[in-house]
Amino acid sequence: MEKMVRSDGRDRMRDEGREEEQEEKEKVGEEEEEEEKEGDEMEEEEEKGGWVAVAVAAAVLATTRRRRGRGGKGI
Repeated sequence: MEKMVRSDGRDRMRDEGREEEQEEKEKVGEEEEEEEKEGDEMEEEEEKGGWVAVAVAAAVLATTRRRRGRGGKGI
């Protein structure tokens, strides 16, 4: 009878340990997902910023050409 009690206690300890490990794994997984989402959002913002820079550069180039008398006339 004592052996059963001891093994039950050990089994409970093992089960509790496994549950804690599983909870930690889930927390780590959730944190990783959040980091991935943040990274994706930052990449999207960088891409948008890149297009804005291209548009600004094109506008500046167009205005300087007009001022210098090269208004985009065809051949």
